[in-house]
Amino acid sequence: MFKKMALVALLSLAVPGLALADEGFLVGGGLGATHGESGDRTFGNFSDTATGWKGFAGYEFNYWALEVAYVDLGNLKDDGLSVEGDAITYSVLGLIPYTDRMDITLKLGYFDAEYDFRILGVSGDTDGEGIVLGAGLRYSFSDHFLVRGEFDWFEDDNSAGDLEKVWYLGAAIEFKF
Repeated sequence: MFKKMALVALLSLAVPGLALADEGFLVGGGLGATHGESGDRTFGNFSDTATGWKGFAGYEFNYWALEVAYVDLGNLKDDGLSVEGDAITYSVLGLIPYTDRMDITLKLGYFDAEYDFRILGVSGDTDGEGIVLGAGLRYSFSDHFLVRGEFDWFEDDNSAGDLEKVWYLGAAIEFKF
């Protein structure tokens, strides 16, 4: 847990432009597609796409935000293997104004994932962690209601096994307070 908090603190220091004009809490959720791949590791050769969802909360400053998210990676299946996964992400978002109502979003963070798998009647679980990178667009209908389109890439750096590459492509609604 200390590693996660230290990473978020370090990343927040690297982002300039702390301003008070548009700061506030944010909360939201969305639905999307999740894709997972694994080579010859815990799951063998594996590739599938499933429906996933996410919920997030954070604090937005003028041109950046700190965000924590829960991502349900869905139920991925391939050749008799079933993998269900979820992840917690801790991220810094850069918010680049594109128009008065639209921002380009860039994400850098850390994720901690858990995977439950089942193959040939045998069940088990494993963990993963690594870097999450993302990009997207955010459109503001009002000062308090926004819609996001986003792509997140999870790069698992755990050499013991797991899904090596996971991405999430989705749409979400966001409320600012």
